[in-house]
Amino acid sequence: MQTYKQNLKNEAREKLVKHAIQSLTDERHSSFLVSQEHFIKITDHFNKMFFKFLGNKNFEYINQYNWLFSSERNNWLKFYKEKCKSKLASELKVLYLSGPEPSNDIEILCNNGIILENIWAIESDKKIYKEALKSLIENKIHIKLHRGSLAEFLN
Repeated sequence: MQTYKQNLKNEAREKLVKHAIQSLTDERHSSFLVSQEHFIKITDHFNKMFFKFLGNKNFEYINQYNWLFSSERNNWLKFYKEKCKSKLASELKVLYLSGPEPSNDIEILCNNGIILENIWAIESDKKIYKEALKSLIENKIHIKLHRGSLAEFLN
């Protein structure tokens, strides 16, 4: 069996995992697609333009729109506050492609604060899956290992 424990691969794996964890924990606030402030600025601008277009017509429509808009904007802001908050490494969930030696990645993930219960590995090749499973059993590592493609897993 070909091994993936070369120093260069381990160094790359370590750098990648550290960067990913730092991006999803300490620097999480800068990885959101839309900040709360930007969302408010965009929706305020849209409303300003929309009301300018409508003028003083359709007063009842404008009141109904304001009520619906405020409700939905508040729902989005609530969602944002619930989902876009700081996380610890131990709260992150990891899904990765296993390969025949899943312990290489697991060791680095765990050394950087990820807990075993939050790790899933995927392997589509039947032979490599069996090697990975054997490796996990030998090393007494308890993670979830899915045999199949990423698409199958996500379905």
